Amino acid sequence: MRGTRFGISHAALAVFLTLAAGTPALGQRAGENAVAQADDAFGTSVGNEEIGLYTSSNVRGFSPTDAGNVRIEGLYFDQVAELNPRLQESSRIRVGIAAQGYAFPAPTGVVDYLLRKPGDTVQLTSLVNVSNHGAATLELDGATPLMDDKLSIGAGVGFNRNMFVGGASNYEHNEGVTARWRPAPGFEIMPFWSRSDVYVGKVWFTYVPNGSFLPSPFPAGRSDAPEWALNRRFLVNYGNIVRARLPAGLNLNIGIFRSEEKKLAQHYALLTGLDRQGVGDMTIYSDPPTSRRSTSGEIRLERAFEDGPRSHRAIFSLRMRDRNSLYDGFDSVDLGPVAINQRLHGTKPAFQYGPQTTDHVSQTTVGLTYEGLWRNVGQIGLGIQKSRYNKKTVVPGQAAVVSKDDPWLFDAALTGFISSDLAIFGSFTRGLEESGVAPQNASNRNEALPAIKTSQKDLGIRYNLYDGAKLVVALFDIQKPYLNLDASNRFGPLGDTQNRGVEFSLSGNITPRLDIVAGAVFSQPEVTGQAVDLGVVGKHPVGIAGRKIDLHLEWRPPGFEDGSLDMGVRHSGSVVATRNNLVSIPDYTMVDMGARYRFRLHDQPASLRLSATNIFNTRNYELAGAGAYKLYGRSGRLIETRLIVDL
Repeated sequence: MRGTRFGISHAALAVFLTLAAGTPALGQRAGENAVAQADDAFGTSVGNEEIGLYTSSNVRGFSPTDAGNVRIEGLYFDQVAELNPRLQESSRIRVGIAAQGYAFPAPTGVVDYLLRKPGDTVQLTSLVNVSNHGAATLELDGATPLMDDKLSIGAGVGFNRNMFVGGASNYEHNEGVTARWRPAPGFEIMPFWSRSDVYVGKVWFTYVPNGSFLPSPFPAGRSDAPEWALNRRFLVNYGNIVRARLPAGLNLNIGIFRSEEKKLAQHYALLTGLDRQGVGDMTIYSDPPTSRRSTSGEIRLERAFEDGPRSHRAIFSLRMRDRNSLYDGFDSVDLGPVAINQRLHGTKPAFQYGPQTTDHVSQTTVGLTYEGLWRNVGQIGLGIQKSRYNKKTVVPGQAAVVSKDDPWLFDAALTGFISSDLAIFGSFTRGLEESGVAPQNASNRNEALPAIKTSQKDLGIRYNLYDGAKLVVALFDIQKPYLNLDASNRFGPLGDTQNRGVEFSLSGNITPRLDIVAGAVFSQPEVTGQAVDLGVVGKHPVGIAGRKIDLHLEWRPPGFEDGSLDMGVRHSGSVVATRNNLVSIPDYTMVDMGARYRFRLHDQPASLRLSATNIFNTRNYELAGAGAYKLYGRSGRLIETRLIVDL
């Protein structure tokens, strides 16, 4: 892989070579281990590893990312482009008791990212990862001080050959730079910048049957799309975080962020009207260049003080965002009857793109929260926010559509310490959240939908079983509008969704040699409203599994102190797939195995990891919209080898 092919900037290379020229010191990536570093089973990512019940796209059946509940170092971030690995050190899902003491929680949970921070020593780390599917990754990250303990800088580059289920693939390179300036005690400035370029992206198929059944035969897992149906996009994130200790015990935290995604070429392959023999009509959609850009941030002023065994913390917050999107204007080509697993050829047609839709969202939220902690007694959190939301959508040839809302939002949380090992907690949160965009099989595909009011209640316990292990059990109840395809195939509100259930988390050391991160959630999602009463939609929402189990174990064998063996089991219950509830994606269980060996390579810390994901080669579908399917992202056996060396 040559730098010219990946288009890496000369500036990023210059910074990285400067870092590499320093005196080597101990790095940290060789010690990355999600099982050992997870505080609970609700969702943790560390470097290239991710475990837990929930992810940034699915918490208790809903997506916190689509809802706009993303934070960087605890500060509000309107994410358009995902943070690339050059910036992101780790992330954690804040939900239930994991959100206790966390300012301004959200009903759909919060994804909180931590940045890679350059320190006071020179660091240089390399990572190489290869898989049996032909995927490959090379990452180089480094950091060095420039002015003793006052100024340091970190940078990294990554090169990827990504292979996905269904035959989709792409090439990617990413770069990132972070600086950390501490000009005076109690004052820190941390600017950052990153970019990811994704190109030569081969598309996968989306399958839409013409009746109440799943696509058959099962796709072979290769890209059968024409060679000209390629995708190209780039993503940019940059910003600055300022932290300062002020007089009178005040702390000031400011974050301002810019997030951009531009799709230069985008194609979607939909095989619609599939019959039971696996033959349908192939349509390939082509979009003109589209973009989404957002400027967001938060100013937070905090005051904390002690009062004997009690501590108090008050926070004033001002959050803002300004987002602009350009989309639609697509054209399509009908390639006629096509069978599943049939390869397609031909020349690229001359697409005639139409006028594009624009929408602009501005939102300002002022909030005040109080957190109190009484040692050995309990903890309380109370918050109130006033949000002003304004969205304007302009469709060519139509009058502008304006959506406004200015709700009061509340949250309250209470934890009682029954003993040194047992705590009981409860919370209520009301929020104004985004509702994502319409899926590709909708008549209003890619349309950004209005914000919605949501709420969440939970009640549970946390019990310290013994040193190093804790159990969390919680009941939860989430309510929000139900969005799906209507009879005219338009994606929008059709009623209300309620998802009630119980979740479990067990994490820590079972023995000095055995670590566990185990979680389970069992819920009863249902839809209510006039559409259900009239039989337009079923009583179960599309896309929410009522059962999910995630178990990860890591064992360090006696006499092999530098090595460990690990196992993971992931189970998902069946998922309702159609609006009328007549089709469901079946449940599945996948088993992973792995081994890790920590050693020194030429006296430098290193780790070698071998992993086999989905060792029994389980294959399944996942939803691409109601009644639309694509291959599940972890279908098929995957064997990977990863080497990390701290130079």
